[in-house]
Order: sequence, then structure tokens, then C-alpha cells
Amino acid sequence: MRNGDPALKPAEGFLMTPRKPLDYEALVKGILAHIPEGVTLAEAPDTYIFAVSAFGGEVTGRSTEELVGATADRHPDQWDIFHLDRKTRARPDELPLTRAAQHGEVSVNEEWLLKRADGSFAHIVCNAGPIPDEIGERKWAVIAWRDITEYREMEAKLEAERNQTVALKEALVAEAHHRVKNHLTMMQSFLHLEAGSVADPDAKTAFLRVSNRLRTLSALYDELTVDMGARVEMDAYLSSVARNLVESLSTPHEPLKIHCETTLGPLASDLASTLALIVSELVTNACKHGRSSDGVCEVGITGRITEGEVLLTVCDNGPGVDVSRLEVSTGLSLVRGLVRQLRGEIAFSNNNGLTAEATVPLSPPAV
Repeated sequence: MRNGDPALKPAEGFLMTPRKPLDYEALVKGILAHIPEGVTLAEAPDTYIFAVSAFGGEVTGRSTEELVGATADRHPDQWDIFHLDRKTRARPDELPLTRAAQHGEVSVNEEWLLKRADGSFAHIVCNAGPIPDEIGERKWAVIAWRDITEYREMEAKLEAERNQTVALKEALVAEAHHRVKNHLTMMQSFLHLEAGSVADPDAKTAFLRVSNRLRTLSALYDELTVDMGARVEMDAYLSSVARNLVESLSTPHEPLKIHCETTLGPLASDLASTLALIVSELVTNACKHGRSSDGVCEVGITGRITEGEVLLTVCDNGPGVDVSRLEVSTGLSLVRGLVRQLRGEIAFSNNNGLTAEATVPLSPPAV
């Protein structure tokens, strides 16, 4: 640019009102010498670089003389410009300065890598745009860029530390789950042994009920160990609970068969554990009162979600009972309490056996 050139037409939002005539060449030289930014100026349309700021030379580790005097086709090699993968060298037409000079594009906060003279990389963020003359014709282009290497390295370090912290937390939670599960399994085994040593049928049933409750909770920890989140795959969980109930409640003369068909998907762990306890209690009750004449107890479990509610059904093949008596039965008091805890409802009916239908909201309101 020559001394005494008329003032460039200001860009929108830009105001320049000097009180003295400007020496534009001196102005540009001052900016390039003192502003702590990488600044590169090029002619349009061939993107011939004619000026680089002192700071830009420092970042690249090269002299400014090495960085000027080339058109767009030589820029990627002359400046050693790479994509962020550190492997792919940039093409001339990809670079912000080239696009600004040749097509008038404006680039905002694009990130590139410059390979310094010593072989290390400088991570830079770039802003580029065209410079028109006084009649609006594109004559030059400018790119300003800043070295953000330390920022990106610190960001990567913090991310690595965060991942390490998360991994440690998950390991600690997994260990806690493992220990709790072991304690539950031990208690469940003790209760099962006690059930086998008592003769009173009611006492035996009581021991087995508590043992199965602990086993149901132990199965929950198996699911939580697989998925460290706060949600449990309910269908797999109920299938596991059903297998455990068959194993603990079946005898050679009084077998238990459970058919479990649910489409509940992932549920919050507190909701999942409570629903599983409800199923466990209802199956245990069916083994006591819902056997057919040949001693076989068959239980069907179905579950689905509709309109924000869980619909859970447990039915048996027994002779059925007087439903009116169930309303005051103490044997199912725990089931009713668990359903109320979830702000739900449960209803019993006779349909070739006893059927229990529980409806609970997916997100029970706070107490």
C-alpha cells in the first residue's frame, strides 16, 4: 500500500476517524511489529504473502523473510500447515487466507496446526477475511491467528485427569457393590439353612421369604455391576429374579415354574428394586396358596410401560382365593406397602387362579 492512499471504506460496525492524515504503510508496519498476534497479509487473488507480523515469525520459529514471497500453492509447505490429526497436510484451497483472497470468504475461529522449525506443533486459532479497496474491489486478504497450544494441552490434561477420576470412582463403586452383594449372599445362605432346620411350616416360610428378599436385592447388584449408571435393564433383572425364585422355592414334589415376559427396558434402580421385591413376594405367596391339584405352581409375570406408568401383572394357576379376604390379609401387607411407597395401586382378581395387577408411575412424586 502506498503512502497517502485514501482511507479504506470502513467495514460495518467499524469506525476510524483520525485527526491527522494517516501513513497507512507506517500504520501496518506498527501493527505487525507490536501487536502480539500472528498476522499475515496477502494480495488477492493469488494470495501472495507480502507481510507477516513479528509474533507470527516467533510462533513458527522461522524468520519473517522465510514466510513471505509465496503464492497460495506453496503456503502449506512453506508454513508447514496441518490438520488437527497432525498427519494430513493442508491443501492450498482449504486455508482461510486463500479462501479470503480468492473467494472473499470470512473465517471465524478455525483451528489448524503449524509445524514449527524444531518439529513441534503450534495449535492456532484463525480469523481471516478479504480487504477491499475504496471502491469495494477485493485487493488483499488478512488472517490473524493466535497460539492456543498451552490451552489445548491443559484441556487435554484436565480431560485425562477427569477420565482417570471417573475410572477410579467406577472401580470403587464396583468394589462396594461386590462387597455388599457378598454380604447379602452370605445372609441369604444363613437364612436358607435356618429354613431347612425348622419344622414349623410358617417359620419355614418366613425364613424363605426373607432369604428371597435378600436374593432379589443381590441380583440387583449384579445388574448394577454391569451398568455403573443409575438405571437397570429391568427385563434381564426380573428374569434373574425369576430364576433365583425357582431355584429356592422348587421342590421335587412341589415344583415352581415361572414364565416371565416383560418389555420394561431400563428403569431407575430404586424403582427396579422395589418392583422386583413386589414380584418376589407375589411369587412366594403363589407357592403357598396358588398350587394346582398336582402340586405344581405355575406363575406368569408380564410387564409393560404405557402412558408414563408401569403395568405389572403376576398370576398363578391355583384354585384362587376369596378376593375380599385379600383386602385384609396380612400375608400381602408388604406388597401393598411397597406399592404405596411407589404411589401406585394394586388390584387382585380371580381368573383361573389369583391375578395381581400393580400400576405405578415411572417417576413417583416426592413424599
